[in-house]
Amino acid sequence: MVFFLPYYLFHIVIRAKVKEVKTKCHDVTAVVEVKEILKSSLVNIPKDTVNLHTNSGCLCPPLSANEEYIIMGYEDEERSRLLLVEGSIAEKWKDRLGKKVKVRKHLIKSQVLQIP
Repeated sequence: MVFFLPYYLFHIVIRAKVKEVKTKCHDVTAVVEVKEILKSSLVNIPKDTVNLHTNSGCLCPPLSANEEYIIMGYEDEERSRLLLVEGSIAEKWKDRLGKKVKVRKHLIKSQVLQIP
C-alpha cells in the first residue's frame, strides 16, 4: 500500500477535495479545498481553496473533480506554490488513512527524539 512510503520525503501532506482541474495552454492546475493539513513545510497552506501546480501538460497523478484525496507533494518556496509533480502521490481519502499518517508521524518523531 502506498502509505507505507515515508511521508517525510514530501514537503506537504494534505487531505483535500478537488473542485476542478483547469488546463490553460499546456499548464494544468488542480483547484482543491484543503480539509486537513497533515504536514506542511515553508509555504503557508490555508484551510481554504488552493491551487496545485504541475510542471507538465498532464496532471500526474490524475485527480477527479468532487473526490477527496490524501495528497503528498512538494512546494516551490520561491513562488510560494504547492506542486503536484512527478513523484507526488494522490490516493482517494479514507478516514483510516489519516490515522495511519498521524500514527507514523508520531512514531517517527519519537524515534528521532530517542537517538543519542
